[in-house]
Amino acid sequence: MDEFIKLFTCITIPSIISILTIKLGFSLYNSHKQNTTKSHKQLLPFSLDASRGLAEQGYLWLSILAPILYFFFLGHYAWQGYSISVTSEGLSEFLRISTLPIALLSLSIPLSILVARIHATHQTSIQITASQLKNNMDGYYAHRKAMFEYFGGMKDIIYPGKIKGDFHAHPRLHLRFFIDKGPSNGTPEINSEKFKESVEILSEIQSHIHIALTSELPRQENIKHYAHACTKLFSLAGTLNLPCIYEDLKSKERKFDICLNSNDEEADDLKFYGVGTTTHDLVGSYRYVRSFLRVLCEFAGHDVIFFDEKKHLAIDKGNDYTSSPYHFQDISKILHPAIDNSYHQKRARRENSQSKIV
Repeated sequence: MDEFIKLFTCITIPSIISILTIKLGFSLYNSHKQNTTKSHKQLLPFSLDASRGLAEQGYLWLSILAPILYFFFLGHYAWQGYSISVTSEGLSEFLRISTLPIALLSLSIPLSILVARIHATHQTSIQITASQLKNNMDGYYAHRKAMFEYFGGMKDIIYPGKIKGDFHAHPRLHLRFFIDKGPSNGTPEINSEKFKESVEILSEIQSHIHIALTSELPRQENIKHYAHACTKLFSLAGTLNLPCIYEDLKSKERKFDICLNSNDEEADDLKFYGVGTTTHDLVGSYRYVRSFLRVLCEFAGHDVIFFDEKKHLAIDKGNDYTSSPYHFQDISKILHPAIDNSYHQKRARRENSQSKIV
């Protein structure tokens, strides 16, 4: 039993003394530093801190102190019954009986080297992470800057209706059309769904304008598609942040509430704002939005096949939208009869509603 206690003591006591000694030493060091430097960061004895030097790592001192204590504790039992003899025979005997203590003492060298390598690896990892974060942030802001510079290279264009189309890219444009996960995640990915949705809306606006201006159709169909074109055009201009359309061309004086049929519910009436006051305003606004969205698609590398299609070419370019098969009259002239008719249709609906009540 006594031998078992000795063995247990030799195994545990040096480790315990080493740990307590290092903790006490670090505690005294922290106390001294806090008294002299108010901004001192607490030094933890057994936590690898890449921001501090190797001498401030508790594991380094443990790798040195513990083998020394094991050497003396085991040596205490190995040297019992012997006296000091500084002779060749005495040194040979010392080496013979001290094989295990010396072996444990020699562990301090590889252990301290191991701690140093682990500490260096940890520092390298932190440096790589910091470098990657910096590269990601540089890439993120470079992408934003590149978009603004890309748009900044475009000159202002005057579209039909004397609409001055500038190509100033609002910062929100980057947030809406790219998947922004923050600067730390690097260059943002293209939001393909947002681009696809915007191009589809633009295609719908083109078709609505084409039908709204087509002279062979009943006037009611013209009015319906004109309303849809205006509503979607304001929406897409808002997404692209083009205030000269959704602010300058959106006037309360051009707010319509048109009833096309007295049998329709009030919820089915056409309620919309007109884009400007003329056909030229409508077509010019569409072309401006179209050009702006194309530049954005080209910058992002999104498919631009829609912009190269020849469908409804007269709506996209030239002045053919004022000649056959389109109306020679301005859209405002087409709206006036619809507004007058709406008044009669609403009155008829009220009369029908009252007669049903009676």
